Amino acid sequence: MARNGNTEQQVVSGSEEPLQGRIPGVVPASVGDLARIVTERLEENTRLEFKRQVPESGKNDHLAKDVAAMANSDGGVIVYGIEEDEAGRAKALAPINLKGAAERVILIAQTFDEPLTVKNAKSIPSGRNGEQGFLVVEVPGSDRAPHLVNGLALGRSAKSNVALTRRQIGQLFARQTGFAQEFGLVSVRPGRALANIVREQYQVNLKTHVRRWLEISNDGESDIYEVHWTWLAEDIEGEIITPRTLRDSFPLSVCRMESQFQS
Repeated sequence: MARNGNTEQQVVSGSEEPLQGRIPGVVPASVGDLARIVTERLEENTRLEFKRQVPESGKNDHLAKDVAAMANSDGGVIVYGIEEDEAGRAKALAPINLKGAAERVILIAQTFDEPLTVKNAKSIPSGRNGEQGFLVVEVPGSDRAPHLVNGLALGRSAKSNVALTRRQIGQLFARQTGFAQEFGLVSVRPGRALANIVREQYQVNLKTHVRRWLEISNDGESDIYEVHWTWLAEDIEGEIITPRTLRDSFPLSVCRMESQFQS
């Protein structure tokens, strides 16, 4: 078993255990492993993708999208040189031209909006001259996801690449180490309205009276613009005071409202 970034993979070479029950995590290491994948009609999934060939040199975007989608979905393996059927099952071996293929994948991953380092892109020759064969790319799970290609964030579904939703993109950003510091965000306590009754004495005609104020203040660090409040008492005529709402176009700091209860 080998670990690559956040992705734990299993090297299947030399094992006779059926591969189908061990997905995700298959990393073929020989032509024999690849032949077994075809024999067992292994299916693509979120961590395993088959490609008939490496996209032509003028179609780097296609290659980039496949690698970025896998990285944005916790990583996995892309095997170039396996033809799949309409259901996404391995159908036949189809050796590709290996010259420069591994290097091309590695370089293209570095062009992403948030570059990705691909360390394991292994060529498996199918003949003695080594020109034809298969390319196995281990795409690491990345703590710098999402990786964008031409402004597009993709992920893996069971058998294809899909555009990530706004929420999925946000979740990837949120789990990055140091995300808040990198983007200048500050973690603050949410706004919290505190209500306090303030008693004040005053005199009228040499008689001392008590006046009560409802004081509302913001004890949090984010702004508050609206507070709902209700007096839980009866007025002097025995009628319940109706609920009230405090609204302001400016953030609440400290507000005072005089009650109807004086003595």
